[in-house]
Amino acid sequence: MASCLKFFISFLQSISVEPPHDILTCKMVFSALRGIHNVVSSESRVHTPEIGPLLAVLKKFMVHGLPGADHAAPHELQPVPIPDLRPTNKQEEDKMSETAKTQMKKKKRKQKPRSKFKDTPETGIRADTGQGAASAVGEMQFRPAWARVTSSESEYSDTEGAQRAKLRSFLSKIRQTSLSSLLHTVMNTDKHTMLGYWSSFLPESEATADPATLFNIFKVEPNPKCRATAMGVIGTMFDGSRWYLSFAAEETTSPSRNASSFVPFSVSLAASIREIHKQLLLICGKEQSTMALTQLLKTLAIVVLNTPYRKMKPGLLIKVSARARYFLISSQDNNLKVAALALLKAVFSTSAPLGEVASILTDVSQVSGSSSGPHSRGESASAGSASGGTSWLIDLCISFARLGKTMSVPGSTQFFEQEKPEVPLPIRAESIATLTKIVKGYLPAVKDYIDALGNLVCLCLQDSAPTIQLGAAHMLEELAGSIHQMIKSSPSKEIEDEALQFWKKVLGGPLQNAMQDHKTPLLQATGCDCLSTLSPKIFSKLQKNVQILCIALLTGFTADENATPVKSSAVRALGVFVMFPALRQDVVFLEDVARSVSVLLSNSVLLVRANAAWTFGNLTDTLVINREIDPGFVREFKPTLVSQLFEQAFRSVQDKAKVLFNMMRVLGNLLRYVDENHVADPRFGTLLLKATHILSDMVGGDAMVKVRWNACTACCNFLSNDKLPLGIPEWTDHVYDALCSSVTTCKNFKVRIKAALALCTTVTRKQFGSKFIHVFCCLLQGLEESNMVADFIDYKFRDILQEQLCTTLIHLSSLLQAEDLPVLSPHLLGKSEEISQQLEHYRNKLLSATDKEANDTASAFINVGTALSDSVEGYMVVKQVSAAEKLMKFKSTVQHVKHLEISPNAAAVNHKGVYGSLFDFFTKLEIGSVESN
Repeated sequence: MASCLKFFISFLQSISVEPPHDILTCKMVFSALRGIHNVVSSESRVHTPEIGPLLAVLKKFMVHGLPGADHAAPHELQPVPIPDLRPTNKQEEDKMSETAKTQMKKKKRKQKPRSKFKDTPETGIRADTGQGAASAVGEMQFRPAWARVTSSESEYSDTEGAQRAKLRSFLSKIRQTSLSSLLHTVMNTDKHTMLGYWSSFLPESEATADPATLFNIFKVEPNPKCRATAMGVIGTMFDGSRWYLSFAAEETTSPSRNASSFVPFSVSLAASIREIHKQLLLICGKEQSTMALTQLLKTLAIVVLNTPYRKMKPGLLIKVSARARYFLISSQDNNLKVAALALLKAVFSTSAPLGEVASILTDVSQVSGSSSGPHSRGESASAGSASGGTSWLIDLCISFARLGKTMSVPGSTQFFEQEKPEVPLPIRAESIATLTKIVKGYLPAVKDYIDALGNLVCLCLQDSAPTIQLGAAHMLEELAGSIHQMIKSSPSKEIEDEALQFWKKVLGGPLQNAMQDHKTPLLQATGCDCLSTLSPKIFSKLQKNVQILCIALLTGFTADENATPVKSSAVRALGVFVMFPALRQDVVFLEDVARSVSVLLSNSVLLVRANAAWTFGNLTDTLVINREIDPGFVREFKPTLVSQLFEQAFRSVQDKAKVLFNMMRVLGNLLRYVDENHVADPRFGTLLLKATHILSDMVGGDAMVKVRWNACTACCNFLSNDKLPLGIPEWTDHVYDALCSSVTTCKNFKVRIKAALALCTTVTRKQFGSKFIHVFCCLLQGLEESNMVADFIDYKFRDILQEQLCTTLIHLSSLLQAEDLPVLSPHLLGKSEEISQQLEHYRNKLLSATDKEANDTASAFINVGTALSDSVEGYMVVKQVSAAEKLMKFKSTVQHVKHLEISPNAAAVNHKGVYGSLFDFFTKLEIGSVESN
């Protein structure tokens, strides 16, 4: 294939195509381009050495025969150097072999994309409904010209006019084939490699607009199929480029005339993005072909999805939505309406919330001026009601999705009656998908629509079309999640009452009936996801029979006879329910969840096991919370079931990382849950010791980072349980050794922070056993080496690590005894100044936090080691004290150190080295604390 590609490129570079054009030359060029198309469409990856000459040839012939075409094009395009700043993949993805990746790609290529709708006879373009604008290019297949031409060359007569028509036809085929080959080349070329050639096809700015870009085709290309294919190329280039475009940043102020001529890369990239938006919007106003317009709107949707509008000046999205609104209201073509809805969906999919996007919902300034052409009664009513303060877009989407059912809309005194044939399925599906994006990011702006949207969900869940049912279920999931967030962020009785009525309506029949239809397992799985968005407050207010119904549905869906997606979603929803206060102390429910989890942890599908492991972690979190609230709960929960949980966790430790890191949570919670009665039982003694050895192996091993820091958190839970025999060598020595090893040698700073936090959990000197001095020395070594950052990503965690090490060191220093001084002194000699600086910096931060407390501008200073607990799911009680309380603790530590008996012999000099930095720091701290008080 590579040799064939080189031959075709060499032939096209050498052949002369200067005007006047002749049919024989066109036939040879067309045949060579057909060969290139066959090669690039069949290969999964275009060879990098040929990419420059290949793009030069395709760029030359994509404008062949057009006015102003440059026939003296270079033989090779040179890329602009682009630094590789792509985000790194996860560690488990890095371990995937190249063979596995290749097999996955081949499998994807063999699978034909399934379209929900047939190609329309007018345009041949498939209507995109529920998969989003990003998949529009993949669904639209640009067939080359020769595959669509059915007439033979003999149909052309030998007259001069016929020869000119035949020549125009060949020139059009050449451009179409070249653009189609360019589309496949972009699709099969590495994104980072293709970025270097953007400037050859896309305008960089208005001042440096290149006439030979893809946008120039729309000004002179007479064939709408070529224009649509060119627009598909632009969309394919933008698809998946969000990480690159995120570096764009538009200047908020106009540059000074005397400013330097240097233009930052971020500013030039932002200028290119703005120019591309401008060109696309201009083409929207001039294009007449429905086929080209449909692909243009899909391409614009892809551009919107990948543009960082937070870093751009506001106004772009308003212009984009105005164009989409015009086609949505005025066009009579169903494909065009679907594309317009997909574009609006992309607008509301941008990083929410944006002020200009929220204004689009209620802004009707351009609806009346842009809605030329006949409209249905429902559309006119929606536009009219929007002027009264409601949302024109939500009204319109509801009217599209209703399918003639009568339903009231807030802000309107009338019902929308269906007086025309029912809305086509693609428009209905895309309307529901657009509403889903709106409620996901902008529900607070349209909270008056909660009741109307709930009615729509109930209506669509009873629809006969599975596509509409599934779309309604997804909408219900996002709507319920947004309502839950509103209750958490700004709780009010009005919102809670409205949410309660909403859930009563949904659970009263529509969702229940949809979930019991075993013919649609994907709908059942989505229904389980919807139940997982229930708020704990709302669940507690539901009737008892409704609560039992939800639990029975989820528990029943975990059975083996159900499909894999259903079991996966059901067990995850149980993981949410098990944390509800209303169910937390229901022992029967907890035992049922434990049995379901134990069964699904042996499932053959990794996704099911991963969700079951997450639910397992939440279950043990609940056990710990119940024990903390009521110690008598331990006697209510069967000990035999606890031992079974241990055994199940031991078996799952051998599983993949997605299961393993949750097993660390489970083991840590179980070690915190047990009490002295479990320790006295010989069966439990063996289980507990085995659990501690597993944790120590994971902390000090080479497992995935998330597994290691979850193991550190589990050790924290283990060391905080004073009912266990902490300090006995066989119980804790291996745990302390593993934590110390992580503090001093682990390359990842987040793991080191968690390890230092775990060492700070032990309360008494006795619980350290014989490892106290070793732990103290390792903390000093970790503090000394904390400035040695090997990975740039760890820079933002360096200060947090140093503060946690200081916190743990000062905690251990309060446990110092006089006999420790001769042993510690060699480890502090020569390090006094550096450690003193670290402690002094930490002291100043505590004092500044105290000042903030005095002004009520900040909450209590929390242990800095818990700052990273966002990424670790689990429950861990860490004592939180204010900065002022810590200072008092340090002052008492000063008094403790001052009263230590130091022998007056020659070793006293070395004894002073023990204090080196610590004693001076405590003295300064005491003076500073007294002055601040």
